[in-house]
Amino acid sequence: MPSAPSRRTRTPRLVLARWAAGAAACALALTPLARGTDAAAQQQPDPAAEAPTAEPAASPHVTVDEVSPWMESDGALTVTGRVINPTSADFTPSSVEIVRSSNRMTMRDDVSDWVDQQTATVLLASSDDEPPEPADDPDDQSEGDDAEPDEPTLEVPDLPTTVAPGEQAEFSFTIPADQFGAGGSAVSSWGAYGLGATLSGTAEADSENPAGTSSSSVLTTAPAFTVWHPDPGIDRTEVTTVLPITLDATSTDGGPLIEPELLEQAADPEATGDYAGALRRVITAADTLPESVLAVDPRLLASVTAALDLTTEAEEDTEGEGASDGEDPAPDASASDDAPQPGAEAQSPDDEQTPDTAETDGGSADGGNANGEGDGTTAPQDAGDLPTTPSEEVQETYPHLTQWYEDVTELAQDREIMALPWADAHLTSLWHSDMSALTETAVGDREIVESTLGGRTDVLWPAAGTVRTGDLNAIAEAGAETVILSDTQQPSLTSYTSSANSAISVDGARAQPGAAEDPAGTAPAGEPTVLQSLVADSGLSEAAAVHSTGDSPAPGQFLALSAAITAERPFDSRSLLLTLPRTAAGTGLPDLADDLSRAPWVEGATLEHLMDTEPVARGPLVEMPEVADTSGAGSDGAGAGSDGAGAGSDAASAGSDGAGADRSGTSSGGPGEIGAEADAHAGEQAAGASALLASLQEQYTAGAEASHAFVDAEATRRDMARALLVCTATGVIEADRADTCTEHATGWVEGIAEGVRPEPGSSVLLVTGEQAMIPVRIENSTDRSARVRLRVESPTPQLSTEVTDIVTLGPEESRSVEVPVRGLANADVNSTVRLLTADGDVLPQSTELLVRVRADWENTATIAIGAALVLVLVGGLFRTIRRGRRKIPKNQLDAAVARAEDG
Repeated sequence: MPSAPSRRTRTPRLVLARWAAGAAACALALTPLARGTDAAAQQQPDPAAEAPTAEPAASPHVTVDEVSPWMESDGALTVTGRVINPTSADFTPSSVEIVRSSNRMTMRDDVSDWVDQQTATVLLASSDDEPPEPADDPDDQSEGDDAEPDEPTLEVPDLPTTVAPGEQAEFSFTIPADQFGAGGSAVSSWGAYGLGATLSGTAEADSENPAGTSSSSVLTTAPAFTVWHPDPGIDRTEVTTVLPITLDATSTDGGPLIEPELLEQAADPEATGDYAGALRRVITAADTLPESVLAVDPRLLASVTAALDLTTEAEEDTEGEGASDGEDPAPDASASDDAPQPGAEAQSPDDEQTPDTAETDGGSADGGNANGEGDGTTAPQDAGDLPTTPSEEVQETYPHLTQWYEDVTELAQDREIMALPWADAHLTSLWHSDMSALTETAVGDREIVESTLGGRTDVLWPAAGTVRTGDLNAIAEAGAETVILSDTQQPSLTSYTSSANSAISVDGARAQPGAAEDPAGTAPAGEPTVLQSLVADSGLSEAAAVHSTGDSPAPGQFLALSAAITAERPFDSRSLLLTLPRTAAGTGLPDLADDLSRAPWVEGATLEHLMDTEPVARGPLVEMPEVADTSGAGSDGAGAGSDGAGAGSDAASAGSDGAGADRSGTSSGGPGEIGAEADAHAGEQAAGASALLASLQEQYTAGAEASHAFVDAEATRRDMARALLVCTATGVIEADRADTCTEHATGWVEGIAEGVRPEPGSSVLLVTGEQAMIPVRIENSTDRSARVRLRVESPTPQLSTEVTDIVTLGPEESRSVEVPVRGLANADVNSTVRLLTADGDVLPQSTELLVRVRADWENTATIAIGAALVLVLVGGLFRTIRRGRRKIPKNQLDAAVARAEDG
């Protein structure tokens, strides 16, 4: 069990002592103690000892669990962590020290560099510190209501003497702001600072390691960050957050929808297992970030409405539309896998106001944002009718999912909604694999979100770092007027981080700012279409992704990076775009949202506000091979090369600004190492997945051909496409799960495509007469109704066949159907039983059948039997005539005459 931390406190000293401490802190800030430590856990062996293992996880090390995200001038820095001993021998910790970087971090790469290696540090506190006894001065004693609140005091932990094998010991530091020692003015000193928890101690010889015969010294450091914010009076950086509402879970059977049990588990904050509580964490984050735009996955929405049985009444209203020739279709049991028809039998959000929406419409006191334009959270005018409330039985079965759906529909009434493609499909991989049919389905299914929750479908968000020049034209052809790109692909032309709102031509060339204000498609003749581009900060997004996992290797890194961006131009507010992970929400997402909403140098902004800001010039599209080659040098180089004059003028203006001078012009306005590496990796994953996903198009083509056997062929093709699109989900591809998903999805599609088929019959079948009926058994093993015809095809003219009448099969139904044939000549015919659509079109489902044609067998047998009977009759007559009349012997005749005379 972890050892409970104990603290030692230092009470306030005399005024003179405080001045002395302040002077000492200033001296430390001016002459920092150069102290280099490595972020990776390492050991410095004792000269007399054998070298310990270099693997951090196998040796005693320290980890930082939590750190104060920022510290004000009257506050304190709190650092908590653990000393972990994973070895099989005792570990004796000597001390834990908290250090900070000697200078603030004014460059993006300073943050990532600190994670790798902590150099040039200043000691803040050590577990060896001995707090002096409090001064016994009556003047310092306050009584009554006039007593001032206690100022923060230094608190250090008491480390245990030893940490047993496999155990860990907790520690906690509280360091007052005056001891933090960030000298200078508020403007020049505020910003991100690196922190480090350095552990030193002695590891005993490992009993499981025969080579370990003596002890070894240990020195390891865990990185972290905090932000010094002494109210510098700077302009806040506006951040628009895109919060995906999706669940990258694949179905166990490969179907298009997510299982209801998994959805309930994801909506339950107390559940355990895969995706447990993920959906609830999204709602918590959305409540914390009221200006965020919710990017909703239609697959998740369809799965939830199907699980809650919200489409029953809508299906009853449209029942019978798929019938032909006056025949009603058979009931279809595939409701769980069919996409819902949102918008039916529902109540419009405008028909009834909740207290929350009434307050919004009335203009609540806290409804405005920092832009003075209101909070942008009015009920969407294009919101469709919401489905009906789940039944009581469904609510009892899925209580958490029911509550989650109610929360989402309530959020949709006063939040910005952006529709994602089906399953948040990886659009660029689809385009690169020439999967046009699946792409059309994925993009078209955004209508599910639009008609159910309302929202916009004029924005497309391809996976970061994967867009090629040809994709921009495909984006425009899909009806989008705005595209979300990564700053690795549309780099900044300035030496600082530029605002997100820009423009780009569909041919990849740099567009003039403001050129995208006209709707797409209205460009002058001969001129390429210009799209509005919203450029996401890849470095900030990657740091947020790590934070949201709940297992950040350097706590506070996200806010430190945002502070470094703000420090680039503290008196020139910029509007940035932050995109959060497109996967199931991690355990750290609520904490990330809380930090982002409370950070005093950051201000939330709506998507509408971002799109209305002044557009800035950015470089042309940079495809991933170029990004990968230039990631080390910064991505702004490509942009600067494309327009040297523009870059030079912007850089000059930055240099004339006070903030720019503070940065000394050394920082790049690009994404930094974190963002460039993340996008390069995403590009590699997309390229690797394209070859795998190409097989999905072939599977869909085969399945679409077989779908005509069903009553609702269009719905069947749609479900097949949706099942395959799950494997193209951005979260699935980025997690390298596409191969497993493809195996399951193709199996599900094959099960539907081959579900209606003729069963193999007897290998020998005798046909009598000129016309006969061959019984063929047809099976429908799917959960949907089928309507087909049958025909036996012969490769030779000895067998003539006809088409059967239309046969309707319900789900899981089998039936014997008689197929008319006509035998023309004796032969053994290897015929094929074909499945046809109701209109007579040939389907791929078929089976082989050997037909032995004996067209004259009955007449021949009749003639043979008749001839034999005639021969028998003729032979008898001939013998009778030839022998003549039979004579009576003379003795018999005399005896007969004598008996007659006597009588």
